[in-house]
Amino acid sequence: MKVTHSLTSARRKFAVTAAGIARTLIALVVVAVVLVALLFIVRPELAQQAIKRVETRWGYVFRSVDAGLTDSWSIALGVYLREALDGVPDIPELVIDVPFKEISKIYAKREEALARGILVQGPDDFVKGEIRIDDRVVPIKLRLKGDWNDHLAGRKWSFRIRTRGGEQLFGMRRFSIQNPNTRGFQSELMYFEALKRYDVMSPRYRFVQVTLNGESMGLMALEEFFSKELLEYSRRREGVIVRFDESYAWDSRDAITGEAVGWGGAFDDYRNAEVDAFGSSRIAESATLSKQYRVAEGLLNGFADGALSASEVFDVERLGAFLAVSDMFGSWHAVAWHNLRFYLNPVTLRLEPIAFDATLQDRFTDAASVISDEPVAIAMLADPLVRQRYKEVLDDLRTRYEDGSLPDQLRGVEDEHLALLQTEFRMLTRFPIDYLSGRLDALLASDGDYAFRDDREQDQYAVLAHFRYTENELQIETAIPREVEVRAASWIQPQSGEQAVALDWADLPLRLPARGVGSAPVGFTLPLLNPPDPDVTWRLEIEAGLPGRDWSRRFSAGPAAQVLTERPLPAADTPLPEFFVRENDTLRIRPGEYRVEASVVTPPGIVVSVDAGTTLRFANDALMLVNGPLRVQGTEDAPVRFVPLDSSWPGIVVMEADDRSQVAFAEFRSTHSVTTDSWTLTGGVNFYAADVDIRDTLFADSRGEDALNIINSDYTLQDITVDGTVSDAFDGDFTTGRVSGGLFTNVGRAGGGDAVDVSGSTIQVSGTRFTRIADKALSVGERSTMNATGVVMQDVGTAAAAKDGSLLELSDASISRASFAGLTAYIKKPEYGPAEIRAKGVTIAETAQPTLVQTGSRVTIDNVEQQSEDVDVDALYETVMKPGLRR
Repeated sequence: MKVTHSLTSARRKFAVTAAGIARTLIALVVVAVVLVALLFIVRPELAQQAIKRVETRWGYVFRSVDAGLTDSWSIALGVYLREALDGVPDIPELVIDVPFKEISKIYAKREEALARGILVQGPDDFVKGEIRIDDRVVPIKLRLKGDWNDHLAGRKWSFRIRTRGGEQLFGMRRFSIQNPNTRGFQSELMYFEALKRYDVMSPRYRFVQVTLNGESMGLMALEEFFSKELLEYSRRREGVIVRFDESYAWDSRDAITGEAVGWGGAFDDYRNAEVDAFGSSRIAESATLSKQYRVAEGLLNGFADGALSASEVFDVERLGAFLAVSDMFGSWHAVAWHNLRFYLNPVTLRLEPIAFDATLQDRFTDAASVISDEPVAIAMLADPLVRQRYKEVLDDLRTRYEDGSLPDQLRGVEDEHLALLQTEFRMLTRFPIDYLSGRLDALLASDGDYAFRDDREQDQYAVLAHFRYTENELQIETAIPREVEVRAASWIQPQSGEQAVALDWADLPLRLPARGVGSAPVGFTLPLLNPPDPDVTWRLEIEAGLPGRDWSRRFSAGPAAQVLTERPLPAADTPLPEFFVRENDTLRIRPGEYRVEASVVTPPGIVVSVDAGTTLRFANDALMLVNGPLRVQGTEDAPVRFVPLDSSWPGIVVMEADDRSQVAFAEFRSTHSVTTDSWTLTGGVNFYAADVDIRDTLFADSRGEDALNIINSDYTLQDITVDGTVSDAFDGDFTTGRVSGGLFTNVGRAGGGDAVDVSGSTIQVSGTRFTRIADKALSVGERSTMNATGVVMQDVGTAAAAKDGSLLELSDASISRASFAGLTAYIKKPEYGPAEIRAKGVTIAETAQPTLVQTGSRVTIDNVEQQSEDVDVDALYETVMKPGLRR
């Protein structure tokens, strides 16, 4: 018994001792945790230094862990630190309110996505809500976004948002919010910054604080969507944005896992994808945009089919730069075929890349090129011109890395945002840019011999073949690595359900060969039988299956896709008229009078020089396209005349000239603007990316939208005369320039014509006279700045208008007989904001109303602010400012 008692006593003493030790250890752990927490809060730089070496190797592991800590405590801590710490930039707070019934749909969709492993979008996913910011309430529609469930983790859900009711937020109508981790925190901005030097477009991207229905989501990344606002902000004309549609890849099932993921199979290929556009409803409502979409679709399909080279389809300068910068960063994600976005430049008819979603948290850091992982990029760099530009940009990047300017540029952007991000993501450190040097060296040393192979197949396919139709034939292209049997085709009347045979039974069944993964399709055509009543709408359905299987599937056939096999612009491949004389790098036209029966296109980089005393008479459909500098050397006694053979002619285009053009003592008469099946320009005389000086020149009897249109150029207009236009006289888009002296008269015979109309520009106007102007003598829009002095505006609709974030400074000017208003400032496009006019020494006489100022905009005359009022701008443009309306 004594032994037992001794053991029991010893055990009790040990237990007491162990408990004491445990309590001590727990206390020490608690103290350590508290100290570490305080360290992160008060001195995060010390914690960062402690893990710096580990971060170099495992940094993005830490970031992923950190980004996953999205419980309320970490979000609340971030909110507190953003308010408490010095040196943290202020950011907007978006308060999103969604009614219970609507938010319930969001919850259900999220649960469905978590169960499936991916988010599958539906046409009815958008729900209504509103965003409160400062004193504004912006009505919106929103839905969940993102393919993978990292966009739905924790409390930081990703949303696609559209504003309603013509409203905007930060100048955007469509945008996304998402966890900064999904875009690599600050690295996305650093990637965009590197692209700016080469004028490669990217969406606007910033950080905001978000609250959803009273619960904080903390710090979120706001990213602009693909819309016309993105183009306008990027100083591009309105146009279409297209992509390769990836839906077939998502709709197919993987043979190995059975998951609804088709990556690596037959449809993970740009050559096996349809082309579609963003904003399809807007495109359908515009004849101009519809034409542009057909061109964009045709160019991409022509490239995918191998009929057109990359340099015939894409803007070589920008594409080469996009590939080089993406490869330097190791961004395989940005160059993946399904992430490529392209803008069709409506002037050059070339596709420009729009960079986004670099995903640098999952980047290449070794010497391997991201190009070798992506067949579409391999095809692009197979073009010698694109590869040359790619190498030029890599060389420029390496030079700038070595001299320190590139690291300084990237660190400058990072420094603007890192302190903000670290308030919530406490383990986040600087983006490790040291790896860029090694990648640049390796990429420049590469011989560009890329190889790609992937033999995976899919068990369940979104489609078995591609079916399209024209007026009288069915077009079929192979799509999958199995033989396919086309068994029937029917016309179906949607309303009544009536069916009719669409293919002759003698042509069926049609056996289609297997298409290897990554290989080109094989095409077939079959004659279509006419539907019973051609005046009724019919839908064409095809029945197909796999040989030896007793099941069939039905597929709807769509209209035949546009495929271009040559450049849509007039080419310099036809002999020039005999009156052109080649003198080294110049094409010279000597004095004389010449007939131009067909369009003239000059080779790139060649100067076109026209001597004094020359007259060129153009046929009705004959335009002149100069792919280099234009030198028109008229004199007062011997001007150079560009005139029609009959009543009118398209006009002249000067494009992408390396040297400045000069036009003196010239006449341009009776142009009706440049229009072909694929190409529409608004001007009779056009300069695009071609700086120019024009003096002592007459533009008369313009029958198009603009007598003179200058885009993305610097210019001077000295003592020019514009006399007689159907619509506008001079239109400047994204320009810098100066107008001095001269006369604008009889502008806008059809009503609604402006004399000087600028967008996204900086311009000076001095000593110019404006008389008999149907609409506005001076129109300053879309974040432009104009300084006008000593101008005379007489018998005008409106003397001067500033709109959409623009500033007009007007001095020592006279306004008389303005039938609508002397000075007016307003918002036409809400994304730009209010406008302002500052007038000094301006006289206004015999004018209906001296000023019209919309609430929010400003007009001051001699430092006296004029009264503002609510103005229905839409009504203005449907009445007094409407083209074609005579006053």
